[in-house]
Amino acid sequence: MSNMEQYKEEISMAFFGRSVSLAKAGNQCVCCGKSADTFRDEISKREYRISSLCQHCQDEVFAQLPEED
Repeated sequence: MSNMEQYKEEISMAFFGRSVSLAKAGNQCVCCGKSADTFRDEISKREYRISSLCQHCQDEVFAQLPEED
């Protein structure tokens, strides 16, 4: 396991109480634990591969970010 993968494991356990690698293996969201098999577009699918967040959780997380000009 690379340093980055280990870091993601530690962060996901601290924030969500779930393993990011187990969430991906089960095609689940690391945040809510629900199925992560339906995405709005290719960008959202790529984001899942990075963050392991389902579409709903991505929408929640990114809606809270300030918009750029």
